[in-house]
Amino acid sequence: MNTKTQDNTDKIEMFERPEPGEHAGPPEKEDRRIYTLREEKPAKAVVKMGVPLIAGMFIMVLYNLVDTFFIGLMRDDYQLAAVNLAYPVMMISVAISNMVGS
Repeated sequence: MNTKTQDNTDKIEMFERPEPGEHAGPPEKEDRRIYTLREEKPAKAVVKMGVPLIAGMFIMVLYNLVDTFFIGLMRDDYQLAAVNLAYPVMMISVAISNMVGS
């Protein structure tokens, strides 16, 4: 987008939005997700953004399994029930934080 200055010389605007595909890379770290969604193929973008979330949820499930195993060794039903009641609450809070933070 060209504009004329007072002395009638052409000047390119400094904050001109480039056309899609002209980017050399994401301009800012916080804009990386937006860049990924705009510029890359949808399948690649879903994999790039989804794999870390899936890995985090898998680690949470593994943590709960190990926790349940060691509490199960105590042979106390009430402690095991308490852990199993707290797990959905923990997963909901993690899901909300992933939704807001991503």
